[in-house]
Amino acid sequence: LTLTSLLQLRLQFSLPLSTLRSLTSKACLLEFQSTRTCAEIAVYMIALGKHTLLATMAKTCAGTVDRALAKLLTEYDFETRRGVMVALRNASKLLSKRLYGLSGGVFWLAGRFRQ
Repeated sequence: LTLTSLLQLRLQFSLPLSTLRSLTSKACLLEFQSTRTCAEIAVYMIALGKHTLLATMAKTCAGTVDRALAKLLTEYDFETRRGVMVALRNASKLLSKRLYGLSGGVFWLAGRFRQ
């Protein structure tokens, strides 16, 4: 069970929300175990509201993007104006690096779904 297979099966249209949440969470954990990077699963984990788990997973990774994500998730409160501005700035930088999934997750943290 991977994220790709979940998306290809289009289970999101036929499953109850609680089942879909648990399947997505399990698929994210399996994806992380196989790739050891958080960039692919960040948007799903943020959508599930598992910010602290994502921050912990990002701290264990060696990549600079993962370390920056861990720092972003642990140091800023996204309910404040400063946290939102930092998230928007980082999301824009991620877009310029063509990390679209991670960028979408950071936009989600900032509460800017339309951007």
